[in-house]
Amino acid sequence: MTSTSPHRELIRVGVVGLSASGGWAAAAHVPALAGLDGYELRALSASTAESARAAGEKYAVPLAFGSAEELARSEEVDLVVVTVKVPGHLEFIRPALEAGKMVFSEWPLGADLAQAEELADLAHRRDVLTAVGLQARSAPPLRYLRDLVADGYVGRVLSTSMLGRTGSGAPLTTATMRTCWTSRAAPRCCRSPSGTRSTR
Repeated sequence: MTSTSPHRELIRVGVVGLSASGGWAAAAHVPALAGLDGYELRALSASTAESARAAGEKYAVPLAFGSAEELARSEEVDLVVVTVKVPGHLEFIRPALEAGKMVFSEWPLGADLAQAEELADLAHRRDVLTAVGLQARSAPPLRYLRDLVADGYVGRVLSTSMLGRTGSGAPLTTATMRTCWTSRAAPRCCRSPSGTRSTR
């Protein structure tokens, strides 16, 4: 899968966590790379050599590795994209940085501050370009909400908390979603029966 531009050298991408059964890498990164000039999806790694081969066949990726370390050592990879869940980030990002590869990681960078600082320090010492994906910042619904807040439509935001759900609908947290503003534009969850802002 290649997209080329006559003005740039091709960046060869290896994706850690691309699975034949789908997932975030398949839904977001594969189509994005196909649509970007100057990038080639050259390699992938999965949890086993067998699952990597299956993903390589499904997405027409020429190099399939059974580990992130093998992918990071490949001379045919310039940029490593880490799309696995956060507990694996340190294990999968460190070898790429040690190999001097550019890294794009889904957020957050590490499972905790210590891991994030370790990876950031390693990238700095190796003088490696890195980025953390904050795709939600450019999502149209969130940009619209940002604009509403910036334009004063909802008044002054005092506090927020959010309830997230997985694709299956299972809650990610027990916190209730509640955002309270100082105007009557506040959602129902933040209003008392009389229509004024609740202090819940």
